[in-house]
Amino acid sequence: MKVSVFYLPSIGSRAEIEAGMAGLRNDLYQKMLSELTEQAQAADQLGYDSISFTEHHFHIEGFELSTNPILLDLYVAMQTERIRVGQLGIVLPAHNPLRVAEDIMSAGEARRAWLGFEVDAGAEDIWGRTQGIVVGSVSPDSPAARARISRGDRIVSVDGQPLHTPLDFESILLDMRAGESIAVGIEGRSSAVTLVSEGVPSVSADRVTALEQMQLVTVTPGIRAERNLRYESGALILSIESQLESRIGFRAGDVILRIDRAGVTSAEQAATIFRRASGNMAVYIERNGGVIVRQLSFRRSRG
Repeated sequence: MKVSVFYLPSIGSRAEIEAGMAGLRNDLYQKMLSELTEQAQAADQLGYDSISFTEHHFHIEGFELSTNPILLDLYVAMQTERIRVGQLGIVLPAHNPLRVAEDIMSAGEARRAWLGFEVDAGAEDIWGRTQGIVVGSVSPDSPAARARISRGDRIVSVDGQPLHTPLDFESILLDMRAGESIAVGIEGRSSAVTLVSEGVPSVSADRVTALEQMQLVTVTPGIRAERNLRYESGALILSIESQLESRIGFRAGDVILRIDRAGVTSAEQAATIFRRASGNMAVYIERNGGVIVRQLSFRRSRG
């Protein structure tokens, strides 16, 4: 059994909160961090599996204060050794969604296990109930593909536990780490199929730095399936600092397809072209299934 602890980062006594604006007091915030560190370290030493925190709601009166959820996660991770640190949720309307993704990729990584297939709900009976879930797609060269799982297969159980909806399957994935295995029961097969999970392709791929502030990875069949990309090759932008983003118009999630007349087949190739660039160039990008063009100008060679 895995046991987790959940916190609402709160500061100030009742009297301090009632006095108003306790959330603006740096001394109270530092006290909260100190007390939280002691408790997180104790949980780490006692063998708890993970620790997570509430989302951020712009509270300034002192209760449930978390000015930057990802930064708080990073701070706690730096004070502990083994325990996993995560965020229960992040209220995206209170943040810039792209900055949240950038913070996650720079402060840590999305540690979701990957099996290489997506599922849909099975057929319903007259009462609206489903029996098992159906494989909707399988990524090439994935654990599922290597186990000969195919689109249309009906999955009825995982580790002996029956599945009724896709949410049942998602809840299992949330608890998995890369490298862990599960036994998948498939209708029509005499025995369960063992799958060993891997890291999400785009997270586990080798990263290449381009233009000093941008992280690229080479598009592979697995990444193409994971991101539902239209084109087979290119360089996926995993992260880009906001200053560079505002200058050149690239975004995290864009795929660099072509630079002038050169088709891009790897992250290394794209980074090399940018490093040696001079003058004007046209960069073709896949974004949300379509292709856009960005015109860039370099004053001098970057080589």
